[in-house]
Amino acid sequence: MVLYRDWVAALFTNDPQLLTTVTGHLKWISLFLVIHGIGMSLGGALRGMGKQSVATSLIFAGFFLIGHPLSVILCFYVGLGMTGITLGFITGSLSMGLLIYISITCFSDWEAISKNVRKKHLVDGAEQLDSVENNDLKQGLMNQH
Repeated sequence: MVLYRDWVAALFTNDPQLLTTVTGHLKWISLFLVIHGIGMSLGGALRGMGKQSVATSLIFAGFFLIGHPLSVILCFYVGLGMTGITLGFITGSLSMGLLIYISITCFSDWEAISKNVRKKHLVDGAEQLDSVENNDLKQGLMNQH
């Protein structure tokens, strides 16, 4: 986005003043996208652990309690304009990612999670074993469990 910023900005507007504003902020938007991608990947891990409601709550906290109010403050009260909005979104995404990371590393019972995954694997694996026709292979697979 930074390398082709003029072309990317032209996708959205042809107003020369707005083109200057958009091209000047694409470096911040690129930073936001990288930080947001990392945070959403961590959110996917949290959802994969079966903690969808926790992930949703932390995304809400990061964006709607931290990022959006900060965007308003930086844009309108501090007078940073578009830069303030972008910096608020970056801060919101960063806080969301940090909250999710803390939740995953500090508040997850990894032993219980691994037992649940193992239990689920055994149940699903038993259904898959029924479709194996080679008895030697089936016996070998059963001995692994």
